[in-house]
Parts: sequence; structure tokens; C-alpha cells
Amino acid sequence: MPKTGWVVKAVVLGLVFVVAQGCVSVGKYNDLKDNYRRLQEQLNDANSKLANAQTALDREKAVAEDLGQTVAELRKLGTLPKEVELTDEGLTIAAEVLFDSGKATLKRHGKEVLGKVAKAIKQAGLNVRIDGHTDSDPIKRSGWASNHHLSAARALSVYQEFVKNGLSSSKIHVVGWGPNRPRASNATASGKAKNRRVEIKPYKPESLPPIAPIEAAPLKPKKRVEPNPKT
Repeated sequence: MPKTGWVVKAVVLGLVFVVAQGCVSVGKYNDLKDNYRRLQEQLNDANSKLANAQTALDREKAVAEDLGQTVAELRKLGTLPKEVELTDEGLTIAAEVLFDSGKATLKRHGKEVLGKVAKAIKQAGLNVRIDGHTDSDPIKRSGWASNHHLSAARALSVYQEFVKNGLSSSKIHVVGWGPNRPRASNATASGKAKNRRVEIKPYKPESLPPIAPIEAAPLKPKKRVEPNPKT
């Protein structure tokens, strides 16, 4: 039981004791009742937070289990190109395999690699999330507003290639992380090369948290401007 629960019990016992002794004033009794009410509210709030934390933990466990199963399905296929790294979270492809420096247009060889990956994903019947990543070097000459824009554009290029190869657009999500999720230090050239990548992570829709509906605000009718007869 949370610590607050013991405090509530103590307050209740105190109430019983002072009433039994018959020596408590009305004011003191009301104070004890107020303390009990506040502590009970704190206990209810703590129990609610504990239940929410347990729900979130159960959801994360379900996601991890589903991810393990889908990655295992990819391992069984054994048809992935050598440029694709199979990790515990999915597939990783170095940006240099797919794109020229600072570009989001797929190279010919990159398209060939993605075509084989799309075939494997389709064969396994997976939903996937495409994550674009960059290193931490600031954009200088490529024309992108930021590394986030570049990573998102690259992820979208992979998405478009997957759709061209027969994957359903409804089974693909796209994310651009920019430099925010490095897998190595950006202090070295080799570390930066590892960070410039595209990750393809399988998931199951039922493992995702529900999305709350969004109510659109009603549109206000535009005021009609009457013509000026003098003009």
C-alpha cells in the first residue's frame, strides 16, 4: 500500500480515538475530517497515477514483444541485400547507399536495394515506420532549411519507392529525426557516417496507443461585402 494509505489509516484511528474519549471539540473534529478528506484524495490520485503507469508499461511490453516477432519474421526471409543491416529494432541502411551528400533523391542503386527490401516486407506482411536520420553537421550548401527537413525528405523518398514497389501507403509511417537520435558519436567522421541513415522499423497497428479524435472548429462564414454604388 502507498505511504499515503497508512497516513489515512492513522487519521481514521485518531478520529475514532478522540470521539471515544469524548473530549474533542467540534472544531478539532472538523479539522480531522478535513485532513482525512485531503489525504483520501491524495491516495486516490496516487492510485490513479500508479494504474496509468502500469498501463503504459504493459503497452511498452506489448510493443517490444511485437517488434521481436516481426524482426524474427524478417530474419527468416534471408533475402535482404548486403547493404541492409538487420538489427533488433528492424532494418538500417546507410544514407550513402541511398542518396548523394545533401540530397533526398534516390540513387539508382538505392532504388534497387529498396526494391528488394520492399519485396521482403510485403512477403512478411508487415507495417513499417521509416525513420530518417542525419549527423549533427549544420546545413551549409545543400539548400535545406535544417537537418530535420533533410531527414524527413529522405524518409519520404523511401516511402514513395516502397509504394511504387507495391506496399500499401496505409501500412507505412514516416518520421524525420534529424540529428536527434544518433547511434554513435558525432565527434568523428566514422561516427557521423553511422548516424546518417534510414531505419525501417516494423510494428503491429494493435500495439500502438489509440489516437484521440480531433474536433475541428466550425468555420465562420465570411462577411459579404456589399458593392459601393458610388464606385
